Amino acid sequence: MSRQSKKRKVDEMATVKNEEEDLPSLGRSLNYGSALGADVTAFKVGKNETIFRVHTKILSEKAPSFYTRAVEEQGGLLPAQEPAIFGLFVEWIYTGHIQQISRAERDNLDGEEANALEDLLSMELLRLYGFGLEFKISPLMDLCITNYMRDPSAFDFEHFEYAYGNFAPCRLRKLFVLFLAYELTYENPNPTGDIGIQKIERRAYSKEVSRSLGKFEDLRMDVVSFMLAPTTLEPLRDMKLNPLELDPCLFHEHEGSEECKAKKK
Repeated sequence: MSRQSKKRKVDEMATVKNEEEDLPSLGRSLNYGSALGADVTAFKVGKNETIFRVHTKILSEKAPSFYTRAVEEQGGLLPAQEPAIFGLFVEWIYTGHIQQISRAERDNLDGEEANALEDLLSMELLRLYGFGLEFKISPLMDLCITNYMRDPSAFDFEHFEYAYGNFAPCRLRKLFVLFLAYELTYENPNPTGDIGIQKIERRAYSKEVSRSLGKFEDLRMDVVSFMLAPTTLEPLRDMKLNPLELDPCLFHEHEGSEECKAKKK
């Protein structure tokens, strides 16, 4: 399966409707009934103006800042957004989850295909987080962080560079800085492996680190600052602590006293 065909599979998860349809199938299938009300807001997303329709009541309740900006200020016109990412947002509005692609479909893949799909899904989580950051949708951002930290292979230099090239300072960028600091101070990542292979991998890894740090001054400064003076948050003081072992709530937007709705299960 090509990367393009995998992208199409994920795109199919978007709740995309034609002009003549009056409600998104996701809303109908969940049978919310009168609780959602009759009002529906239409969006034109992306350069091709893909049509999405979402119940106004649940949209304004779950993402009030998005509703104010996208509906009241922009009239539902979102030419800069990606339909696939917006489809995941719509799914979250109705279900509270981010499905992306079914586990059965993932299990049918192996080797390079499986790795390519995981890379694609991780990058989509990253873009969805960026969508939440842009429109100040904290619960969505928290869920993206939690799901992202479930995947050990998610931390990738392409992701670091995407976050620093597209996002304002945020907690996801702090997570990436912590991960880089952890990697830079961890001298022997594979103590039982072949020494020659370790040296080759370390050399290739060092080139990627240098490239990323060289491209973004703020990434370079954040990593250096953290390594010189680790954060006062007690769990993050030890740079040898694998970030994947940390509680995702450390990187969530909700206040510490608030119940976490995206807790790792």
